[in-house]
Amino acid sequence: MNKGRVPSRPPPWRLFLSHTSELRDHPLGRSFVDAAEAAVRLAEHAVTDMAYFSARDIDPAEYCASMVARADVCVGIIGLRYGATVPLRPELSFTEMEFETATESGMPRLVFLIREDVAPAAGPQSEEYGSRQRAFRRRLQDSELEKVVRLEGIEPPALRSGAARSVR
Repeated sequence: MNKGRVPSRPPPWRLFLSHTSELRDHPLGRSFVDAAEAAVRLAEHAVTDMAYFSARDIDPAEYCASMVARADVCVGIIGLRYGATVPLRPELSFTEMEFETATESGMPRLVFLIREDVAPAAGPQSEEYGSRQRAFRRRLQDSELEKVVRLEGIEPPALRSGAARSVR
């Protein structure tokens, strides 16, 4: 990683990708998440993502938090949607919980903020959830993360190159 904290063990690292589900599909053909996964593979690291979790007999939030804690780096791809809330902590989205877990674990955190004019449309989302997401984005911008990348002119290739530079 370029600056800030680095994982406590040598590479290759396990990077947890934190994002809401619509970013896996947008834009069509090569999504933001596809671009991030490609960057992680290009840097010869491994991807962990909720999309790869199988059904379990434990609480999904508990399992998700345990997987975040096992990662070496948490990478957030943050759009405009708030996403699903944690069942036993409805004041938090899963993405917020993932960053809370990463912060408490002391791991490096990278954030890629998708610009509002290129993020997928927020779609039907309550005003409360929209407000929560705007507040979360502000907290991330103001926090002491290892790196906050405000993606300018973002298309997935820009995210891929930005992520590849950040995790080397």
